[in-house]
Amino acid sequence: ANGAVLDLTQTLTQDAFNRMVMDLVQRTFKVCDEALQSALSEKEQVRFNHAQSMIFINLALGENRAVRIARNIGVTRQAVSQLLTAMAKRDLVVLRPDPDDGRAQIVEFSPQMATIRKAAEKVLLQLESDLGERIGSKKLVAMREALRADWGPTPTRAATPSPARRLTATGKTAAKSPTKSPAKAPGKKA
Repeated sequence: ANGAVLDLTQTLTQDAFNRMVMDLVQRTFKVCDEALQSALSEKEQVRFNHAQSMIFINLALGENRAVRIARNIGVTRQAVSQLLTAMAKRDLVVLRPDPDDGRAQIVEFSPQMATIRKAAEKVLLQLESDLGERIGSKKLVAMREALRADWGPTPTRAATPSPARRLTATGKTAAKSPTKSPAKAPGKKA
């Protein structure tokens, strides 16, 4: 910035790295989802919202139990149940009782979705081809391999970042200022 040379020897904290990776994955998904939505709207005259897209992705990947779909997309079972009921009324999905759990539902694509699924597959293949042309086939292969790699178990708590460092306006790194300890309540002993 301003023609000044930035110090690129700074080491990212784990927290900063995680935010960057999360942002890249989220933006990649958003671009693909929006392109798919746009193409399906244009070609098939059908429109889905983001939550419905997430449900369709889960179904396409073989997840057909409503409770697990809810967990995968980060919403309550009740929210997924409402979405699925609305989608069933539009004949997008078929709901049937889970033979292993009478309280649960099995979700399947409706027969009407066959044409839309084929159109979506074509759009996604074209998106991947376009991306390969934009960034190069080697980078696309590397990205695919990185995203398919075993990332290990999902963390159960937020990672504790190492002491943070920040980039100053001059491009130098500076240690983050220490936080003050909370004030003692009057009349209380430490």
